[in-house]
Amino acid sequence: MGEEETRGLQSVFRQKTPSRFRPYVVLEFAVGAKQPAIEWMISKLQASESSGGADLEVSAVVMTFKKQTVLYIGAKNSRLLTAADMTGLSKIYKDNHYREFSIEDMANFKGIEDVDSFLTTAEKQKLILHEMEAVRASDEEDHIPGYDKIKLWTGKSILKKYLSRDIITKMYPLHEPEDLKKLGADWYQIKRIFKEQPIDDIRHYFGEKIALYFAFLGYYTIALIPPAFIGIIYFITSWQSMYREAIFAVFNLIWATIFLEVWKRYCSELSYRWGTIDMVSSTYDEPRANYFGTLGENPVTGKPEPVFPSGSVVFGFTV
Repeated sequence: MGEEETRGLQSVFRQKTPSRFRPYVVLEFAVGAKQPAIEWMISKLQASESSGGADLEVSAVVMTFKKQTVLYIGAKNSRLLTAADMTGLSKIYKDNHYREFSIEDMANFKGIEDVDSFLTTAEKQKLILHEMEAVRASDEEDHIPGYDKIKLWTGKSILKKYLSRDIITKMYPLHEPEDLKKLGADWYQIKRIFKEQPIDDIRHYFGEKIALYFAFLGYYTIALIPPAFIGIIYFITSWQSMYREAIFAVFNLIWATIFLEVWKRYCSELSYRWGTIDMVSSTYDEPRANYFGTLGENPVTGKPEPVFPSGSVVFGFTV
């Protein structure tokens, strides 16, 4: 990427992006990615929703020594609240119950007075990712600029196509150093090894999925204490009997049943507390962007997507 191309790229994102904003997500383009593709992605992310864009804030950094472009993505509070409304994000209502957020009724949600802290870091990153993936190809956009051979399907995510074709090589959220340091002090310090994990703080920073993972990990570790204790007793004693293994097998059967039932109860408790117990995706996962074939219709969803002849699929399994 030459100097003139770099100046041209910088002029693209400076037109709409303020000099300072808070980024939450990073996109790294491949080394040597073509400028038209980079500029088009920036314009799509910055364009208004009415024109098929994501209406996000974008700042580009061009590393000339690596010939690589990095995009820092953020969003205004008003844009995040609109996305929260559209996606049905659950927040605490004035009656202390979780409800789907609504801009029309936002005055009755707790914490709305401070818009910056109303949404957690994980929620902001999730909303920005959702809006980036929601930028889709129109009927006129049949290929990525600069890559004539990379075709775009109408209505499919442009970002996913960039990722699948390695035009964008990395996408990741940015950390909050101070919040992460505070969380680490309350979580994985040696002095807290026998204390309960700060699950709510983990959820606030990383989101519900990661928090549930660590909740299960901690619960499973504690649940392993009884079978481990009995196993140690079996190991250090010399008791030999035909009932030895049978007793331990019956114990493990009972333990596994109790473990699963108690975990389901605890998981439901966390899901209710976080307002995700009734969260069901209303959309179907779309096919991966690197799938290929002729454009057809999904018999289940009725939506257009690439299809592959069934005869060719069977032949592939038999080879």
